[in-house]
Amino acid sequence: MTPAEINTYDATTAQRMITDGRFTASDYLRACLKRIDERESDIGAWAYIARENALRQVANLQSDGERSSLRGIPVAIKDIIATY
Repeated sequence: MTPAEINTYDATTAQRMITDGRFTASDYLRACLKRIDERESDIGAWAYIARENALRQVANLQSDGERSSLRGIPVAIKDIIATY
């Protein structure tokens, strides 16, 4: 499975595949960030990405053993209010 394929999974499918060991939460996050990097210059959807924080958090998730339904799934919040 290539990183280009990993980022196409929805949260439910990705979580199931992470739990099954088909790829890690870190793999999924990195694939999503890579796709953002590839398309952001055309789309311009992001004002800020907490990339280093997300990578640090996913590394900690993999080592603590705790489980939840959205564990390791990156989340983005879309603001529809002009803030300038």
